[in-house]
Amino acid sequence: MNEIAAGIIAKMVELNKGVEGKKVMQKLVYFLQERGVPLGFKYQLYFYGPYSNELAYAVSDFESFGILVAQPAANNATAYKSGPTANIFIEANNVLVDKFKPVVEAVLHDFGRRSSSELELMATIHFIDKSMCSKNGVSEKNQVIALTKKEKKKFPEEAIGQAYEELVKTGLICD
Repeated sequence: MNEIAAGIIAKMVELNKGVEGKKVMQKLVYFLQERGVPLGFKYQLYFYGPYSNELAYAVSDFESFGILVAQPAANNATAYKSGPTANIFIEANNVLVDKFKPVVEAVLHDFGRRSSSELELMATIHFIDKSMCSKNGVSEKNQVIALTKKEKKKFPEEAIGQAYEELVKTGLICD
């Protein structure tokens, strides 16, 4: 088990007073990593945007160790709350938890109260933008929007453009 990830994710859940849904957990941790928190999870683009199998297994481990408690939530989602051993892992990794606490707070400020579908869209836009940037050294807004529209047909182009602009404000879009 990745005890550092356990401590940082437990702190994120504590600061956010819970995380509503597996998709939300996936996207918040994705954005933590993209902001430089070294959690070590590999992401691939799947149906609901960037997804990490490794994180899914880790969250299951965190439940087994009492770091997180999963509870039924609305719309058949799973709500995560801090578990009885969360503070043990937060304290055991307090140097890194404290070091990355400002990043966790920034991610929660930007993304912590967004719906799972908003996070799905924003994380997908970011994933596509990052991929284009790593291949070409730059990304182009219209191309990112077009590729996102192709990948996420359920979202109108206007919503994609709006989410793109919100990501620009967070500094997560390639310049």
